[in-house]
Amino acid sequence: MNPDETAEHAELTRSERRVLRALGAGEPHRKVADGLGVELNTVRWHVRNLHTKTETSTPVALALWGVAHEGCCAAA
Repeated sequence: MNPDETAEHAELTRSERRVLRALGAGEPHRKVADGLGVELNTVRWHVRNLHTKTETSTPVALALWGVAHEGCCAAA
Protein backbone atom coordinates (compact mmCIF):
# COMPACT_ATOMS: atom_id res chain seq x y z
CA MET A 1 0.00 0.00 0.00
CA ASN A 2 1.24 3.45 -0.88
CA PRO A 3 2.34 5.24 2.31
CA ASP A 4 0.29 8.28 1.29
CA GLU A 5 -2.96 6.28 1.19
CA THR A 6 -5.36 6.62 4.07
CA ALA A 7 -7.65 4.00 5.50
CA GLU A 8 -10.47 5.72 3.65
CA HIS A 9 -8.90 4.65 0.37
CA ALA A 10 -7.46 1.30 1.46
CA GLU A 11 -6.96 -1.05 -1.45
CA LEU A 12 -8.23 -4.47 -0.51
CA THR A 13 -7.52 -7.65 -2.38
CA ARG A 14 -10.38 -9.74 -3.74
CA SER A 15 -9.77 -12.28 -0.96
CA GLU A 16 -9.82 -9.59 1.71
CA ARG A 17 -13.11 -8.27 0.33
CA ARG A 18 -14.62 -11.77 0.43
CA VAL A 19 -13.51 -12.24 4.03
CA LEU A 20 -14.80 -8.79 4.99
CA ARG A 21 -18.22 -9.52 3.44
CA ALA A 22 -18.50 -12.85 5.26
CA LEU A 23 -17.43 -11.42 8.60
CA GLY A 24 -19.77 -8.46 8.13
CA ALA A 25 -22.59 -10.97 7.64
CA GLY A 26 -21.76 -12.38 11.08
CA GLU A 27 -19.96 -15.53 10.00
CA PRO A 28 -17.37 -16.91 12.45
CA HIS A 29 -13.81 -17.32 11.19
CA ARG A 30 -14.12 -21.11 10.85
CA LYS A 31 -17.25 -20.84 8.70
CA VAL A 32 -15.59 -18.18 6.54
CA ALA A 33 -12.60 -20.48 6.02
CA ASP A 34 -14.80 -23.44 5.13
CA GLY A 35 -16.94 -21.34 2.79
CA LEU A 36 -13.92 -19.95 0.96
CA GLY A 37 -12.08 -23.27 0.92
CA VAL A 38 -9.07 -21.91 2.80
CA GLU A 39 -7.36 -22.65 6.09
CA LEU A 40 -8.48 -20.91 9.27
CA ASN A 41 -5.05 -19.29 9.56
CA THR A 42 -5.52 -17.78 6.09
CA VAL A 43 -8.71 -16.06 7.27
CA ARG A 44 -6.90 -14.84 10.38
CA TRP A 45 -4.09 -13.47 8.17
CA HIS A 46 -6.62 -11.62 6.01
CA VAL A 47 -8.30 -10.20 9.11
CA ARG A 48 -4.95 -8.91 10.40
CA ASN A 49 -4.28 -7.32 7.01
CA LEU A 50 -7.76 -5.81 6.96
CA HIS A 51 -7.26 -4.25 10.38
CA THR A 52 -3.93 -2.79 9.26
CA LYS A 53 -5.23 -1.46 5.94
CA THR A 54 -8.40 0.00 7.44
CA GLU A 55 -6.77 1.22 10.63
CA THR A 56 -9.33 -0.58 12.77
CA SER A 57 -8.73 -2.68 15.86
CA THR A 58 -12.04 -4.40 16.60
CA PRO A 59 -14.40 -6.61 14.59
CA VAL A 60 -17.20 -4.05 14.96
CA ALA A 61 -14.99 -1.22 13.70
CA LEU A 62 -13.95 -3.37 10.74
CA ALA A 63 -17.58 -4.17 9.88
CA LEU A 64 -18.51 -0.49 10.13
CA TRP A 65 -15.60 0.37 7.84
CA GLY A 66 -16.89 -2.23 5.40
CA VAL A 67 -20.34 -0.66 5.36
CA ALA A 68 -19.00 2.85 4.95
CA HIS A 69 -16.36 2.13 2.31
CA GLU A 70 -17.21 -1.08 0.56
CA GLY A 71 -20.94 -1.41 1.06
CA CYS A 72 -20.15 -5.05 1.59
CA CYS A 73 -21.61 -5.58 5.00
CA ALA A 74 -24.92 -3.84 4.56
CA ALA A 75 -28.05 -5.91 4.85
CA ALA A 76 -29.36 -7.09 1.51
